[in-house]
Amino acid sequence: MVGFLSKSSCLAVLGVVLFWLAFASAGDLRAEQTRRDLAAGAPLSSAAAGALGYVPRPEAVWSTGEAFDFAAALELSINEDTAGRFAQAEQYSIQALKRAPSNPLYWFRLAAARYGGGDQVGAIEALEASFMWGGVLDDASLARSRLSDLLWTNLSEDMRRAARRELRLMVRDRGLLIDLANAYEVFSPPFRREIIAAAEPSDRAFLIRRIRRNAADRDRS
Repeated sequence: MVGFLSKSSCLAVLGVVLFWLAFASAGDLRAEQTRRDLAAGAPLSSAAAGALGYVPRPEAVWSTGEAFDFAAALELSINEDTAGRFAQAEQYSIQALKRAPSNPLYWFRLAAARYGGGDQVGAIEALEASFMWGGVLDDASLARSRLSDLLWTNLSEDMRRAARRELRLMVRDRGLLIDLANAYEVFSPPFRREIIAAAEPSDRAFLIRRIRRNAADRDRS
């Protein structure tokens, strides 16, 4: 059948094949880079760890006989936090921070665990360190903004400025802007005003339209 294909058709088929080979190679490279980031203790979202088929093992955090597993520490911290075991979640974050003290994601996880456990002072200290080491945490930025909202009345003006700066960076990213719009109702009224104020006029118009559409969808459901 190949013999009946024209030269242009063959070139088109070859182009498609090369495209998919390149796409697959790029995917392999991204996965490999993610694994390297894990080994270096780089910030990594729960979704990214899950995409690699990650199964967190506590012994990879506590054992002295094997390399420390940053992804396991992160995942286990999230799991313990979700289950309401905040002291255990805090310990997993602390173990990661001992080895990667400039990692803003681990500082945020520590802040969340402390807040869940009722330690607001410790939560604010950890949140301040998280802001100091990182401006935007990609898919974790929404959660960090929510924690800022929960602690807002007790935050210093410097920390409020850091939270506002994070919002300004988030609204420039269309994906994060949509996340903010979809989660808008969970924020307190004062923080909602901060979200709206952080957006430039064109982004603000999009944000408000999205918020109103979401509200209309809720009313219809």
